Amino acid sequence: MAFLEDPRKVIGAESIPISDLSTIGRDPVCSIRVDREWVSRQHAVISSGSDGFSVTDTSSTGLTWVNGARVRRSDGGVTKYSLPLANGDTLGLGDPSQPGCWIEFRFWDDRSLLWSLERGISHQIDELERSVEDPTPARRLRRLMSRMVRDLRGLCEVGRTVNSDLEVGSVVDRVLVEVLKITEADKALVLLVDVRTGQLRFWSGRDQNDTLGEADEVSRSVADTAFRTGKLTVRTLNRGATLDAVDAAESMVQHNLLFVAAIPLVVRSGPLGVLYVDSKRNLGEMGEADETFLLALADLCAVALDNARAYGRLREEKEEIEARVREIRVEIDRIEEQRLLAEVAGTELFQQLQARVRKIREKI
Repeated sequence: MAFLEDPRKVIGAESIPISDLSTIGRDPVCSIRVDREWVSRQHAVISSGSDGFSVTDTSSTGLTWVNGARVRRSDGGVTKYSLPLANGDTLGLGDPSQPGCWIEFRFWDDRSLLWSLERGISHQIDELERSVEDPTPARRLRRLMSRMVRDLRGLCEVGRTVNSDLEVGSVVDRVLVEVLKITEADKALVLLVDVRTGQLRFWSGRDQNDTLGEADEVSRSVADTAFRTGKLTVRTLNRGATLDAVDAAESMVQHNLLFVAAIPLVVRSGPLGVLYVDSKRNLGEMGEADETFLLALADLCAVALDNARAYGRLREEKEEIEARVREIRVEIDRIEEQRLLAEVAGTELFQQLQARVRKIREKI
């Protein structure tokens, strides 16, 4: 069951159930009636599809929002009216710049185990905060829980992408986004081994500004160590470190890197490369939970790459088969044409025509 959370009970209830098709607006026939003059009679529709829930702006004003982003928007010159809804998303109606003309809900879908986990732990922390004199430990626990849920949600999104998208670029890009979130690093890369040279080469990358091209400033020593050992490799340096102070991090000093992590990408057939992140800021030591999450993301990334390669091979085989079928069809058509010509040549009419042609040629 999905519902909108309305803690202020603006429309009379804290939780408003949502069906697979729920209308929102001022009209009494709407599933969720919002009796405000600045709300359209048919303001928005929340619907459920194969990809989950989404909201469609049906208002006359276009003032429907998801996480602060306007639902009705222009995309490449085309007006779009819908946006997806995920657990915890904020759904807003009205004009946030006008006092008294704004209502905000939070969307939840309790079919998600992650939502149930988050809500259950949150309630327990609420009770803990109320029962102790110093709420500081409980607040720390809440921050830790929020981070864990964020990481789990990211892992779920990557897993969903792996299961639904055969385009490896989409999956790897999603992995890189989540890696940057958890590590807060400057950039994240996928380096794949060149089967001809055995060297790791840049395949894809992303930085915090989404402006990364092919990256040259990479700690090859750390990446090579992770690839060779098959283990997560993390290196940190203090600012001002020199080559005399470190043995295996010459490239880190050369590129002014203070944090580098490399996670091997391994499938059943063998190692593919590494998932690599670095930063020119000291990000501190990684916790066990962070390492576990990175390893899980690397596994999903490796699966996506392996699937893409298998898909690529199948596509090449399909194209080869289709090309061979076309050649066979051409040959069949040629044989059929010869057969038909032979049949025609054997008819009495054709022989008579041939005799007439010979007589005409003799006269010429």
